Amino acid sequence: MKAKVESVGKLFYWNHRPSDPAINVHIKINNGEGEIGISYGMRMVSVRLPYEMYKKLEAYAKARGKTQSDVIREALEHYLG
Repeated sequence: MKAKVESVGKLFYWNHRPSDPAINVHIKINNGEGEIGISYGMRMVSVRLPYEMYKKLEAYAKARGKTQSDVIREALEHYLG
């Protein structure tokens, strides 16, 4: 199997289907700790939030045992339909 592998500092991306950048495996190494993630059909979007909104998002997600990304996706799904 051919794959495209990129290294950005201590973050590595592996895409087993270079024709579809939405399917990726990423490996993040930080102070000897590792994290592996797989994204299928997801695109990354970066947004800037006012500090108070960020703190509300952080508390809301933590209280429900969800990631901030999960909360934002659910809110957008509700808003956009």
